[in-house]
Amino acid sequence: MTTRQQQQIAVLSNLRPETIIDLEGVGFITRARGLPGVTDARESIGEVEIVGAKEGAGTIDIAHELRLDPDTQERMVTVGKFVVAGGLCYDQDSQDPLEEGSANGNLYHRGRRAHGGEEANFYEAIGYDSYGEKDLQAAVVSEELAKRVLAEVCKDRSLMAALSARLAVQWQPANWAGVKARIAQAIQQDGWEYAIDYVAEYFLDVAYFRDATDEWQHKLGPLVDLLTESEAEAAWERAVAAGTIGNPRAVLLDIYEHGGIVYSVAGHGMQCRWDTTRGGAVWVPDADLEENIRYNVLRTLGVGEIKWFGVLSVEGSTLNARYSLDGGTTWVGEGQSWKWRQAMDAMVAASGRTIETAQLNALMVAEAEKYCAAILESYNDWRNGEVYGVVVYVIDRATGRRVEDEDDECWGFIGSDYAEKELEDIILAKVQRLGATYQ
Repeated sequence: MTTRQQQQIAVLSNLRPETIIDLEGVGFITRARGLPGVTDARESIGEVEIVGAKEGAGTIDIAHELRLDPDTQERMVTVGKFVVAGGLCYDQDSQDPLEEGSANGNLYHRGRRAHGGEEANFYEAIGYDSYGEKDLQAAVVSEELAKRVLAEVCKDRSLMAALSARLAVQWQPANWAGVKARIAQAIQQDGWEYAIDYVAEYFLDVAYFRDATDEWQHKLGPLVDLLTESEAEAAWERAVAAGTIGNPRAVLLDIYEHGGIVYSVAGHGMQCRWDTTRGGAVWVPDADLEENIRYNVLRTLGVGEIKWFGVLSVEGSTLNARYSLDGGTTWVGEGQSWKWRQAMDAMVAASGRTIETAQLNALMVAEAEKYCAAILESYNDWRNGEVYGVVVYVIDRATGRRVEDEDDECWGFIGSDYAEKELEDIILAKVQRLGATYQ
């Protein structure tokens, strides 16, 4: 033990045990040695002398007495006539943190990593068709395109007059509203690609635009220029921005695979020319996460707060949500049996706040990305086998046997840092109790 550790232990011995356990930035051995009754602390499991035996009469192989052998991060503390020892075991049966019902969203792959209908879900989430292309034939895209086309065509009074006249010949209402309705119908019938042919059919009584006279082909030139793939792509972009196609809270992911595998928000992780698949997957929040994302944004905007009330474990009791507009002094919703979303809608209505849709959507997109990045930390650990069980045992130094009532085995800790902290907390808590009780 170094002089610095000895000095730290001397200082810690003046603190309350629970304070020592909760200290941050102080190593395990130093904290353990600072607890009452501790005579030794190690980051390995070895042999300990039997209590009460004559000098050199025998030792206990602590590792042999443990029910489960730790795979990593061994810890051992001797306190009075007991030894507290444990470590981390690899958890081979841990649950996928993105498993359905986990409220952590869904992950969909494309390409070789996709299984079943996963790739279709991937494309749907980002607004693509089943062939992996921008879905320019989607109804919402045609609607966006129609808005743009009609806005431009209405500026051409000569063309609108000529098309109105054609409607009159067909005994249709010869007004601009009728012309606009026919053009919109032509675009929405089968999308941009065939729209000009439908225009020719509706107004000129010909099957295809190419069958129209040269004069009419010239007159419809401005319309032809608007019914293009580039205009359809622009309409698709507007639909994506508005959240009417794809999932506006979907987050595109990159996948880096070299030995292990790491998912990251697109453009933020390891960008390797050979080992990174850009846009290889997409994360989509589920319904519960959508509510959390929206609530976090509303709270950030200062609209109010929501809280669950009730005790679910009590027979006949149910949880209900209430809202507060004054920082938690007054809660509204008693007796309403509101779900979280209902309380949120009531809170917004009661606040009288007007929130621009564009602002709300932008904030929700940013919040979804933050959620995704946090969830990916756990998912990456899980994918790479960084899931552990914490096992802690107490050995009686007089008998050399494990005190089975003290066995502590907890599983499903994702991430070594989280698992190691839990391990040390459990060991030190046992040491504190044993040091106070059994000395």
